[in-house]
Amino acid sequence: MKATGQIRRVKSGAGHSAKERNSIPRTRITTAVGLAIAVGLASAENSAGRAALPSALSFHFMQIEQVIGGVNGNPSVQAIQLRMRTCFQDQIQQARLVVYDGGGSNPIDLIRFPNSVPNEGEGVRILIVSPKFADFTDPPVGGDFTMTNLIPPSYLPAGSLTYEDSVGTVYWRLSWGGSNYTGSNRGSFINDPNGDFGPPFAGPLPSSTLQAVRFLGRANAQSNRNVDDYALTNGAAVFTN
Repeated sequence: MKATGQIRRVKSGAGHSAKERNSIPRTRITTAVGLAIAVGLASAENSAGRAALPSALSFHFMQIEQVIGGVNGNPSVQAIQLRMRTCFQDQIQQARLVVYDGGGSNPIDLIRFPNSVPNEGEGVRILIVSPKFADFTDPPVGGDFTMTNLIPPSYLPAGSLTYEDSVGTVYWRLSWGGSNYTGSNRGSFINDPNGDFGPPFAGPLPSSTLQAVRFLGRANAQSNRNVDDYALTNGAAVFTN
């Protein structure tokens, strides 16, 4: 069973101190629980219809599907949604998420995954959230993992987020900020045919509204160019753990 949440306006006040209620935009992420029937069928089809991938490629085929850097100007509410491109990609304890500033420098580990995930299959999602994410859900719902560090506010105008292994091999990259981002767009050929994920998404990482930036391709799609592959969500973002 999966939890799916949409960011929208609700009654304010619950779960915050008086100071927070005066300073935090009055929004929440409203969640509804539902069966992931389509994902389950896709997983079953993949398990039955495909030969097993080599054990060494057990976390590599992964997309950064959706990212939100804040909600209505509150950068403490962040989420990153990953999506498996194929089956047998559950051994993510060998991977990490890293964010870079607008020059492609000063990397910060957002999380080093401590363990694998129980589900695998094409289209299976993994949700990584900030500690305050559940405070903005109704009913409260957390992610599959909690971020150790947040994306700094200074990285939101321009920066780069990578899904990489423990030695720095980049398997997926989302860069944003258009020409304001001057760092590397390079990565592995596993998920991008020429190893170049750029040019970056044209806008900043969304944090001032209820929208997220989302990958437009299908679950099994490769990366092409961030500027074409990503767009803002149509209205309030929906996240799935």
